[in-house]
Amino acid sequence: MTAAPGSALARKLQAARHAGAEAGAPEGRTLRLAAARAGRRVLACDITATGLDEDRADRPEALEALLAGSALVLRLDGGAGPGLAALDAGAVAAIALLRTVGVTGLDTLARTPPRQDPATPVEAALARPYLDDLLAGWHAALGPAAAAVLPQPLHCGPPAVALRAAVLGLPQGAYRVFLLDLDIAGRSEGRLRLALPKPLPPADPVTRPEDWAEAFRGTVLDCPAGLEAELCRITLPLARLRALRPGMQIALPADSLGAVALRPPGRAAVAAGRLGQVRGLRAVRLTGTAPPPPGGPRITATQAAGFEPARAPSGTDNPAPDVTPPEPLSMIVD
Repeated sequence: MTAAPGSALARKLQAARHAGAEAGAPEGRTLRLAAARAGRRVLACDITATGLDEDRADRPEALEALLAGSALVLRLDGGAGPGLAALDAGAVAAIALLRTVGVTGLDTLARTPPRQDPATPVEAALARPYLDDLLAGWHAALGPAAAAVLPQPLHCGPPAVALRAAVLGLPQGAYRVFLLDLDIAGRSEGRLRLALPKPLPPADPVTRPEDWAEAFRGTVLDCPAGLEAELCRITLPLARLRALRPGMQIALPADSLGAVALRPPGRAAVAAGRLGQVRGLRAVRLTGTAPPPPGGPRITATQAAGFEPARAPSGTDNPAPDVTPPEPLSMIVD
């Protein structure tokens, strides 16, 4: 047995084929269910989705070709961003008759030639409640899957003056387009197209102030910081300073080894230490976190006046002798 094209049996067979193909798509099943429930609640008639396809647009301009031929285009607000809902002339006329006359008014559509003009503001106002109910019911039926399709409910805004103006008013991004063929009370047909922005990946959770402070602290603590070990500071007359030559030695305080000041370059001392050796290399052992006395060990000009000039090389076999720091310590000028 074959079904006549356009008959109720043919439409039901087509719907069964699409239902089998969409068994694994929750958004397809829930959209069909939402369209039927909105028809019963708002239009008081049975609406069956006989076909459902999905297309994609990587930018808003591509939606113009996918929504071409629509008699009514409404902007959708809310959710992940604005979208569009488009109805063809058959759906617009059928919804308007159902809202005003009832199901019996659909019989006149078969005797009326298809419309070519856009929907009127009155027809847009009559169609808006059905679309709002459909979108709210679809969001509720999606449940946890709504995050990937319809994160928040959408609602219809004002009708667009022209399709191109509506498309150009959308933000840049990718869009999913659902094309739904509707059988309206078994007496009329129409098409609904929904262009929804593709939800963005979930944003990182808001950083709490303490998390930010911890991250900032970790970043700062990874920065390099210079540290200088200062043995002592001495004060010399300018004349003595100008008389310094390589090989001369300057006596240092006896407690210099145990009063090393650790300081950042050009800053105040941050710790105290003692000069020593580790495996034959110079090293400083920390003796406390408290800074040493201001300026560290110092010797006066009087104490430094007894520096001894070393014998300079004479060009013969008399090189300058090696200098071994006596007690008190000495500093060799090189």
